[in-house]
Amino acid sequence: MTKCIECNFSGQMMGAAKATSIQIEETTFHGKVPAEKCPSCGAVYISAASADSFELAVAASIAARGVMSGPRFKFLRKVLGFTAVELASLYDVTPETISRWERGDSEVPKLAWSTLVLLVNERTHKTMPVLDLLSSVHPQSSRQRASSNVSLVVAES
Repeated sequence: MTKCIECNFSGQMMGAAKATSIQIEETTFHGKVPAEKCPSCGAVYISAASADSFELAVAASIAARGVMSGPRFKFLRKVLGFTAVELASLYDVTPETISRWERGDSEVPKLAWSTLVLLVNERTHKTMPVLDLLSSVHPQSSRQRASSNVSLVVAES
C-alpha cells in the first residue's frame, strides 16, 4: 500500500503484525497476520492475501482436530471457495441438504467432511493418509462443545 485512506499519507508503509481472531462455535482462533502500518497516523492494514492465509490456517486447524459440525463444515466450504450450490453438485445432493448440514439440522456425512478436509490439506500442502483421516473423524459431542482458544501464527508468504 502506498496511500493511507485514513490520513491520505502517500509513501512507504511500515511492516507490522496485526492480531486477529475468528470464532466458530465455542472455539476462538487467535493469530497475528502480516500487515502494513501508516507511519503518519498509525492505521494498520491487512491485505486480502494475509486474511486469506489466516482463514486457511484456521481451516487447517479445524481439519486437524477431526471434530465435525455444521458450522465448521460451512467455514471449510467457504475458505475453499465453494458455494453451497457448487458443493451440492459435487456431492450429488441438493443445496438444501448442504444447508441442513451447515445448520446442524442433520449430521454431516463422514465422507463429505473428509472430502473437505482433504481439500484443505491439499491447499495447505499437508498430507494425511486417507485411512487415518477417516478413522480420526467424529461428530462433535456435548463434551467437546466447551469453549477453547487456539493460537495461530501466519507467516508472510
